[in-house]
Amino acid sequence: MTTRPHHVLAIAVLAGGFALAGCSNTPAEQRAETEKKVDQIEDKMADAKLADTPKEWEKERADILDDLRSLRTDVDQELSKTNVTLADKDTKPSVRKEKEALKAELEREKANLDAMVAKAEAATDATWTTTKVDLDKAANDTRNWWTRFKDNIDKKTAADNDKDGH
Repeated sequence: MTTRPHHVLAIAVLAGGFALAGCSNTPAEQRAETEKKVDQIEDKMADAKLADTPKEWEKERADILDDLRSLRTDVDQELSKTNVTLADKDTKPSVRKEKEALKAELEREKANLDAMVAKAEAATDATWTTTKVDLDKAANDTRNWWTRFKDNIDKKTAADNDKDGH
């Protein structure tokens, strides 16, 4: 009686092995099948990107351009105020020196903003991803500079002119 369960077990193992061998593909067939599936997924992703990308990147670019132009307008207004102070003949030498340094800094930031606007305007669908990363970093640097600039004015005047709580 002990031989019978062993025979049944051996037959079951052999049958299972033959069944699995009949279902499995060779590694080359499996690789070809996987590549075919990956190609189909890539095609679907490319079609999805092509359908939405032009509208999305143009909207992103328009938003970034609006933000950059707004920041440039703020810098321009501060530059105008600084130029008015410098044009006044009665400005003290210490204040004049400070305002001239400020003017140089404002002009540098304005030039950076102009360059960013030009880069955004020249971007294409193909270059937008890298351009956006560059613009985001540069715009954040400029925003941080602008925030520090406004906070420094608040500290000097002991007033919260920009109404940010500092």
